[in-house]
Amino acid sequence: MEPSGIVIGACPDGSSWLDDLLASINTFGLEPIVVDKTWDFELHSITLGAERFREFVFLPYSTLVLDNSLWEIVFDKYKGTSVSLSQSPVPFGYFMGKYLSSVVKEVGCPRIRNKAEAIGNESQWTAKYVKATGPYMALGDLPHSEVFEEKNGRLNMVVENQWLRRYKSCWDGPSQNREIARLGRVRRSQ
Repeated sequence: MEPSGIVIGACPDGSSWLDDLLASINTFGLEPIVVDKTWDFELHSITLGAERFREFVFLPYSTLVLDNSLWEIVFDKYKGTSVSLSQSPVPFGYFMGKYLSSVVKEVGCPRIRNKAEAIGNESQWTAKYVKATGPYMALGDLPHSEVFEEKNGRLNMVVENQWLRRYKSCWDGPSQNREIARLGRVRRSQ
């Protein structure tokens, strides 16, 4: 098991997003990066990270790294500590953060079958993780904004802080329903 790394969760139809994220990451060769292309969403990737690393940062593929000093902070300064990279709508919002594999394994990850279940577990599973991990570091936030951008064939809410920019496909009921339907169609066609 490697000490630390970065895990990126990507839907199989998201190569444009993934290319942009990978181009924005520079760990100076210190942290390995694992890409998990899956229709089983974030918790599948988090499970994979817990099997490979002692601690790891999870990022969704529709993210960009704006400041790579983030890696020194989460892996060196806060070594051995869980770090939430978004407090919106809950700690570890969008599942973004540095996870301790021992805690992920203790909590367990349910198998997610669709986007609706992934959205529900963003608050349910992360609450279990926060309870099990105890004290954690909250580093930045990615609250909802009024900034929207058409990118890679979908309308996105753009949320960002000094380290990260996230392109959110789901921010309210109608956007969640559109994304659930879109992913269902794409998944069935592949």
